[in-house]
Amino acid sequence: MLKKISIFLILLFSISLFAQADKEKKAKEMVEKGIAFLQKNKWKVEKDIMYVQKGGKWVSLGEILRDPKNRLKEGEFYLFVLDMKGIVYAHGEKKELDGKNMIDLKDTNGKEFVKEFIKVIKEKGEGWVDYTWPNPVTKKIGKKNTYLKRFGKEDFFVLCGYYVE
Repeated sequence: MLKKISIFLILLFSISLFAQADKEKKAKEMVEKGIAFLQKNKWKVEKDIMYVQKGGKWVSLGEILRDPKNRLKEGEFYLFVLDMKGIVYAHGEKKELDGKNMIDLKDTNGKEFVKEFIKVIKEKGEGWVDYTWPNPVTKKIGKKNTYLKRFGKEDFFVLCGYYVE
């Protein structure tokens, strides 16, 4: 019986690792999709909000990110763009965060994760940052992993995260 329980637990752990790897892959793919979108389109920043030229007019990047038909938001995966001062140029989930300075934001354990984002970008140009944050679906505090990558030599970067189950 003990052997069966051990095998079951190992199998369960293995499945969890595969699910985590899939989420990591998806977050990276989303960031690359966001970077490709910015590379293809003209963009500008005015009053701490990023705009993209689409259909002959300037549209808030946040609006584009939040619109599911643009395929830059899929389920729990959405993009956001920050600059090196912690300003949210565009947020794929919450419009009210567009243009806000989040530099002093802390997670539920007091970790200054936006400062950590900036540190990773300055040191490596891309990477992962984990922190705890309320999950909007379960309403529970959970671990969130976020992948971030600098956009060329610009002073901003694209991010996408997921909740670890």
